[in-house]
Amino acid sequence: MTQYTFKADAFAEASALLSNYYGIELLPSISRKDDTIVLETSLDIDGIRKIFEDLPGVSKNDSTVLDALILLSSYIKSNAPLLDEESFAKATKAYIRQDVLRLYLFCEENKCSYEGITIRGKKGSIRLHNSLNWLWKDLAGPYLEKNFPDILNAEDARKELLTGKRRRGRRPNDPRVPVLLWGTYRMLSDLHGFHSPMPNSLCNFIIQLLQIQDVFPNETEIDTLWIRAELRYINSRPVKPRFPIK
Repeated sequence: MTQYTFKADAFAEASALLSNYYGIELLPSISRKDDTIVLETSLDIDGIRKIFEDLPGVSKNDSTVLDALILLSSYIKSNAPLLDEESFAKATKAYIRQDVLRLYLFCEENKCSYEGITIRGKKGSIRLHNSLNWLWKDLAGPYLEKNFPDILNAEDARKELLTGKRRRGRRPNDPRVPVLLWGTYRMLSDLHGFHSPMPNSLCNFIIQLLQIQDVFPNETEIDTLWIRAELRYINSRPVKPRFPIK
């Protein structure tokens, strides 16, 4: 857990922004010490700071907006809806299939390579000689043949990955997404300010923020075109999305 400390007046201002832009009446798990409020959170606070600092321009409201984004993100992470067993199984299967398609293409493209293969992770990497292409012949190939018999060639695998990434109109199942898109767009447009109404920098920020909040996965089909289209659609509606979701 990480601690984030607010002065009492800063916390009140940030809370008011969440109420105004999202409809959230924030009741976080906090402790008071003198005139400060301490938020206990598992949130990646440094990650939010970084993407916020990468936004173009500077505003006198930035410290308050950052406080509000941290409060919002902590609230969203700590109040995440639980997937039912069926939804969880479908989501897991979809992510595994994407990985399998990438693995299939990788093995296909490297089956005649004798330079070895490096596997990297957060805590290090290993180098495999892959003698006689054993990674495919003995491991990946039999696994795919048994569990994914419909993946037959590189062209179809590449087409499936490419098609998935281009589904602009696909809406996430999470009902919180429209509220978070619209609230964040309005708050940053009003208080930080941009030279154009829906710049790529703001759309990218929204994607990254929702990834930090665990609303979007780290590898998502959503791009700036989709964000902009959703914002325009929401703007055209007479009633704007807010919490609580009905």
